[in-house]
Amino acid sequence: CNYCEENGKCVHRDLDEFFNQFENADVVLFASPVYNGGFSAPVKALIDRFQVYYTSFYKNGKIQSIKKHRKGILLVAAGRNGEAATAEMEKNLKCAFTILNMESAGSVLCAYTDTEPEYEKATEEMKMILRRSLSDE
Repeated sequence: CNYCEENGKCVHRDLDEFFNQFENADVVLFASPVYNGGFSAPVKALIDRFQVYYTSFYKNGKIQSIKKHRKGILLVAAGRNGEAATAEMEKNLKCAFTILNMESAGSVLCAYTDTEPEYEKATEEMKMILRRSLSDE
């Protein structure tokens, strides 16, 4: 609708509080099951709502509208192997992170949730990434 391009904010005010918390977070966790080889619809919809940041970034000569540099972590749950879907999701987030003044701290895949879930492996990987992310501050 181009409202954000003209006004610097979204016409839909339902995420104002979320955006405020998001902009001030030190670490942001993006968590999603694999649906059709990518993000679930709610997570994809949230990423799409970051349009206000995309618009601001490009309209203002690639200047970050979010001043605080943060780290982002991807957590993926997959019924099967999930490695290809995780790689695709990482690629999508890499583009978003550029606009959102974020860098990837890593990703964790909890695979085979339909049969033999790798909960312990995923939990340990997540702990390691979180410790590293929070200690680098």
